[in-house]
Amino acid sequence: WNWSIVHSRGTFTNHINSVPDTRTRISQLNANFRIGQRLDVRPSLQYSTIEESDPPAGFVAREMTTATAILGLGYPFTENVNGNLGLNYASQIVTSGNLGNNIKSVSGSLQWNAIRAQGVRPGVSLALDGLYYDVEDFVTVGNTRNNYQIFLRIGVSWMPSL
Repeated sequence: WNWSIVHSRGTFTNHINSVPDTRTRISQLNANFRIGQRLDVRPSLQYSTIEESDPPAGFVAREMTTATAILGLGYPFTENVNGNLGLNYASQIVTSGNLGNNIKSVSGSLQWNAIRAQGVRPGVSLALDGLYYDVEDFVTVGNTRNNYQIFLRIGVSWMPSL
């Protein structure tokens, strides 16, 4: 298992005054551990703040705060079949005009390694990937949406060895 704490800070100064200056702070807590013999669990929490200042004419300085929670799961069913699932939830608040939104997404993948790469023979894998994305906009109902995508993917790998 492992874990990490990350904190970063950044500044952007626009010397030609075409967009606001920004100051960014991001803090993140990550972990990765195994439950039982196979289930990999990857939780993550992130909190970020972006502050704008010195806006050009026609712009309003804003402060955007985002809190994000992520849970990733991985499970190898067999030597040739594995699955992944990702759950994300983010909430963003913008101070100017009380703007904000909630974003939820779920992604998943089931992959079958049909032919393993070996020697000079390439490998082939088939995967079914899916994504569900839901946005709840606090201000503009027209921006509230949810959609999904499903992909069938074929991958070719090659690790030549003698």
